[in-house]
Amino acid sequence: MRDQPNLTIVLTQDGALSAPLRERDPQLRQTLSNSCLLHAVALATNTEPDRWTLGKDNSNRPVVIGVDGDDHGIKLSLSHSGPFIVGVAGHFDHLGIDLEVIRERRFSAIGEFLGWPQLIVPNTLLTSNEFYFLWTLWEASIKATFGVDGYDYRQVFGELVQQVCTTPGLVGVGTEWACQSWENTANNSPGYQMTVVAQSAVTLEPSLFCIQATGAVSVEVLRLNVDTLQLDSNRNDMPIDSNR
Repeated sequence: MRDQPNLTIVLTQDGALSAPLRERDPQLRQTLSNSCLLHAVALATNTEPDRWTLGKDNSNRPVVIGVDGDDHGIKLSLSHSGPFIVGVAGHFDHLGIDLEVIRERRFSAIGEFLGWPQLIVPNTLLTSNEFYFLWTLWEASIKATFGVDGYDYRQVFGELVQQVCTTPGLVGVGTEWACQSWENTANNSPGYQMTVVAQSAVTLEPSLFCIQATGAVSVEVLRLNVDTLQLDSNRNDMPIDSNR
């Protein structure tokens, strides 16, 4: 693991992903998912996406292999909700990310069912902001610890909750695990909460990007402000293989 952790998060949005289930194109979801992951790896390593190949491990999690046959210690995680897909790459032993589009749900009932009052301050009257922070932290903790001996996602979740005090947008660092969460409520797109969890004893240092298609074989890469998720002026044109 690096002394200075590095996380690269790549987000994309396509309205077709929100179509009714029978109308969705599974190939589009796969193409966009692969694009997010490959661009995350490329941006994290200052290489090109075509230098890497995606696969699955025994737990069906995404993995990446370079042209030299080595994964270079890079871990991946993927999430999708509504029109959004997000991928993350980093040099960590364990890594997980979750994104959820904000909508009305039975917040307190779900938290009660999952046992959150036993893991957080015992107040089951959760607001929307609290619920979606907790939900994405819960899911990201599961992904980061799935299939890993010696770690229980409930313990990781509980430790990180205590660090961030259930306040979305803050950074949490425990003894072995760290997290960061963002909330986006932009008026021109569905609101969402996004949280990343990694095995790290120091604060995460994420770089955020979004990708937008500019043609059949290319995308535009836009840097996001890590504090607000707003677009910066940094741009790159990077290739995308639509047949992946």
